[in-house]
Amino acid sequence: MGITGFGFNLLVIPILALTWDVKAAIAAGMLLGLMSNVPLLIQVRSHIQFRSVLILLIGTAVGTPVGLAMLILIDANALKLWVGAVVIVMAVLFAIAPHLRFRTESTRAGLGAGLMGGVLGGSTGINGPPIVFYLMGREGGIEDFRGTIMAYFIPAGAMTLIGLAVAGRITGEVLVVVALSLPALFLGLLIGTKVRRRLQPEAFRSVVLGTLVLTSLAIIVSVVAG
Repeated sequence: MGITGFGFNLLVIPILALTWDVKAAIAAGMLLGLMSNVPLLIQVRSHIQFRSVLILLIGTAVGTPVGLAMLILIDANALKLWVGAVVIVMAVLFAIAPHLRFRTESTRAGLGAGLMGGVLGGSTGINGPPIVFYLMGREGGIEDFRGTIMAYFIPAGAMTLIGLAVAGRITGEVLVVVALSLPALFLGLLIGTKVRRRLQPEAFRSVVLGTLVLTSLAIIVSVVAG
């Protein structure tokens, strides 16, 4: 997360779901992910592209209730398979279309990415891939990407967490796991930030791809073990 600006939930939720209820894993992952975004946003706040953030959030506001309904209504095993399918498909798409480009004024593409991010975020806790595809496919530097995606994740994550709280998914057990995970979380952010400063743009893109590939492998294991 400290290196790429995204990917925390992509990695954490499948790993937690290996040994824990998938719906609790989604709630814990969303809480930890939101906490990790705040210090990172402070670092890159001057690079935020506010118009892009607004467009993405409009789409997310529509998609999040749909995703939350899926989370509440779908059976846990079916939801786990859905999480696995989402991660695998997103990883494959990102690998085969690394030069995808959207025009800066492509409002419809931004709304579509935000909508898909809302549905996926509400149902799996993994809202990053569609947003990554949209922002990485546009011209701009690493810091512009990081600043914009951080500014998106905080309000988008808050939308999902409010819905999870209303649905009774933020339980005492979830809060305990989150509290115990905080020291490791902030240590990882510190290390990732230091590593990021030495990355060139191509290396950065490779790290993004690697994050998705590793996550897809983790989710395959979780589905098989389930």
